[in-house]
Amino acid sequence: MPTGGDAGRLARWPGQVVAALAAQTALLAFVAVAGALLDGRPDGGRRTVLLVAAALAMGGQSAAMVAAGEGAAPTTYFTGTLTTLVTGTVDGSARGRGQLWVTARLSAVVGGAACAVAVREAAPAWGFTAPAVFAAAALACQKPAQRLRRAVTSGRRTPLPNTRSRSL
Repeated sequence: MPTGGDAGRLARWPGQVVAALAAQTALLAFVAVAGALLDGRPDGGRRTVLLVAAALAMGGQSAAMVAAGEGAAPTTYFTGTLTTLVTGTVDGSARGRGQLWVTARLSAVVGGAACAVAVREAAPAWGFTAPAVFAAAALACQKPAQRLRRAVTSGRRTPLPNTRSRSL
């Protein structure tokens, strides 16, 4: 689902962006299954393969968000988000909603990392599944979000297909 600081204006993602995110989801699913089969403890060459697959997935996600334009925010730029937060705080350039959005994104990243460590320690075989599940959920939300957005902006009386009240 598109994200960004301007929640009132959601842009439609081009088909190529959705396809790139589907490829990312497939790579993350591969990492999750392989990680589970290796009991969450890959070693040597297997670790390198999983690391390369995860890096390709994250790079693809970054490229997709750049290609999505204004309707998306970079989702893998921890340092950029941290730099934006610190710079805005120090020089006073970011106030209000913009600064809150940056803080929320950074907090979500840190919270997600903490949760990932907790899962990894408690159930190593499941440690690789969260990224694949979240990517698949975001991808699944894209089409319904586009349909809802069209319904809201078009002013139709029947906003979604198959939602007309049936006369008895």
